[in-house]
Amino acid sequence: MAQAETSPSPRRIADRYTLRGELGAGGMGVVYEAFDERLSRPVALKLIHPHRDAASNAIERLEREALSAARLGHPNIVRVLDFGRAEDGAFLVMEQLTGETLEARVVDRGRLDPARAVKIHLQLLDALDAAHAEGVVHRDVKPSNVYLTRLADGSELVKLLDFGLAYLLEEAAAKKLTATGIAIGTPAYMSPERVRGAPVDARSDLYAVGVSLYECLTGELPFAAATPVALRGQILLEQAPSIRDKRPEIAAALVGVVERAMAEEPDARFATARAMSE
Repeated sequence: MAQAETSPSPRRIADRYTLRGELGAGGMGVVYEAFDERLSRPVALKLIHPHRDAASNAIERLEREALSAARLGHPNIVRVLDFGRAEDGAFLVMEQLTGETLEARVVDRGRLDPARAVKIHLQLLDALDAAHAEGVVHRDVKPSNVYLTRLADGSELVKLLDFGLAYLLEEAAAKKLTATGIAIGTPAYMSPERVRGAPVDARSDLYAVGVSLYECLTGELPFAAATPVALRGQILLEQAPSIRDKRPEIAAALVGVVERAMAEEPDARFATARAMSE
């Protein structure tokens, strides 16, 4: 009689977090649905690729950023619950969210009602205002990092994801990347100064908010090209098509907010997230 097959034991990280399934993957690592056995709660766990550990002390920097994000404690910023190292690599544990990303919403349903787009981005600006006040610049604001979760009362809560991860990647590889003229980040949402490789501040995040709002209102990105090089050229040299050419019914005041946020020169943009929100 043949022996019954036994299923492999669930993979566990740091003898505490049981991995249940993959939620997504990127260049830095993989995000898993997981369960915190110690506190009996579902979490999201990002496992950093092991080869990142040796890159210019990137993991030490990641830990400092994780602590920074955890200190923010803002309702519109995903909560960081734990950080550590295991045989599988460094890991970051976050609250597990239910809902979908803003990117998925636009892809599935197209452009948003202006009032809803504004409500979402007001919450996003609240998150950035809190982060910038603590000296933390996100550097990778984009709809795929904006999560929409539905609360019990039916209202929608926006959560900004991946705080500090893009910053650390950029810093950890800065010397190598600057030499090759390559910038880290999602090119479509990068400010002109980031494309040039110049220093950035909070106003670079606000540029990305403007691009996200433009995309939500029109269903299209302001700049699109076949290659990253061509896209960077458009960001540096061209002016985005007017929102009102695509949706004439959009209020001129709202169009003006987007255009100011996406101004080529940082000094021409809103000085702070709070100013843009107001």
